[in-house]
Amino acid sequence: MNDQFAHDMPKDAATPVVESHRAMRENLPFSDRRDFADAARGFMGTRAGVRILSDKGRVVWSLEPYDFIGEEEAPPTVNPSLWRQSRLNMYHGLFEVTPGVYQVRGFDAANMTLVEGDTGVIVVDCLTTVECARAAMDLYFEHRGRRPVVAVLFTHTHGDHWGGARGVLTAGEDDDVPVIAPHMFMEHTVSENIIAGPAMRRRATYQFGPLLEIGPRGQVDIGLGKAIAQIVGPLIRPTDLIMATGDTRVIDGVEFQFQMAPNSEAPAEMHFFVPRYRVLNLAENCCHTFHNLLPFRGADVRDALLWSKYLGEALQMWGGKAVAMCGQHNWPVWGDRVDTMIAEQRDLYKFVHDQTLRMINHGLTASEIAEFDPSAGQPRKRLAHARLLRPCPTQCESHLPEIHRLVRCEPGQSRPAAARGVRKEIRGIHGRRRRDPRQGARRFRKGRISFHRAGVEPSRIRRAG
Repeated sequence: MNDQFAHDMPKDAATPVVESHRAMRENLPFSDRRDFADAARGFMGTRAGVRILSDKGRVVWSLEPYDFIGEEEAPPTVNPSLWRQSRLNMYHGLFEVTPGVYQVRGFDAANMTLVEGDTGVIVVDCLTTVECARAAMDLYFEHRGRRPVVAVLFTHTHGDHWGGARGVLTAGEDDDVPVIAPHMFMEHTVSENIIAGPAMRRRATYQFGPLLEIGPRGQVDIGLGKAIAQIVGPLIRPTDLIMATGDTRVIDGVEFQFQMAPNSEAPAEMHFFVPRYRVLNLAENCCHTFHNLLPFRGADVRDALLWSKYLGEALQMWGGKAVAMCGQHNWPVWGDRVDTMIAEQRDLYKFVHDQTLRMINHGLTASEIAEFDPSAGQPRKRLAHARLLRPCPTQCESHLPEIHRLVRCEPGQSRPAAARGVRKEIRGIHGRRRRDPRQGARRFRKGRISFHRAGVEPSRIRRAG
């Protein structure tokens, strides 16, 4: 190998990385196995390896390269939390959410949800490619019997939820089948995927790592699923738009109650509840992960405050009514975990928004806020899911990207000199090098935490009031 490329070759984990991973294993509740039970619940059948080919023989999707993911203990090169998520995302096939509602998982990064009506089936999201969607439908028909598709729902504008529509609907045969989507679906889909499409596809290689070799020293998982399928299928224009929260549709005898959630995970997005089956679907706004708020690929920035409000509104509308909640990524939850998970995700996004603004108003820079550790302060007692905000190797640029929108700091921007000064001054909040929080609290109350030398205004932080 040429020496100039040697630095790009996979390497073993450095000692600080190994130590960081060890600390994470000790501090997080890896003994909690409820997610594994939920991920396996309702399994009906699958395809070994889920190897899906195009008409020309090209591999569109396959889980075969991920056979190395099996052992419970994470290898030294993989963050233990990411390793756990990667194992959970290996559960694939057709699953029963409740009798009458089914999901195909692991045939794409996204899920396909199938709701049975009086005479046919309503398909919610069609995956990324025609081939993946067709394979998912074939698996469903194999276990539930062949029945007509009576409607298609697109929950939001991202291509992994509508690109496979022609694998569900056949042109010329299913043109009268209603396609339902949220208001402004076409405008935002065209904006993100066509007008800015070439640039976004290039940047997506940085966000999702498809050019990395799959393995414990390369690409392992993307949190929402294993990877992104390589071909996006054609877009079908919706025939019916959901305009407002509270809108309802009766599709093949099944009532759907809708909630609008624009400018959350996607610029046009919606949730729905199916009273017949008591199933709640929150699209991509309540998954088993903490979403990027500033996607590197160039998708619209997400509004964390609005996001939290939509989840709070969903609790007000349907709290206590749903026996199951499924999203369009990851696995469902049932029973008491439904309301608990919605509340925790609501608090998670609200926490990030509120604390980011609080620290900006105190004079901290983007880099300082990104390094914030919630385990060192009071909020951890309030936020049950504060573990999702733990420091990790990518936290600065990925886990708290709200800061980049608020202070106009681009991802990858080198730390300014002022930020280094702020870091030195901020030690006072934690009690200087001894990190005694009582000392920091006293200095804060007396207004002695000075940021003037760091070149940040205001020159002194004082107690409110």
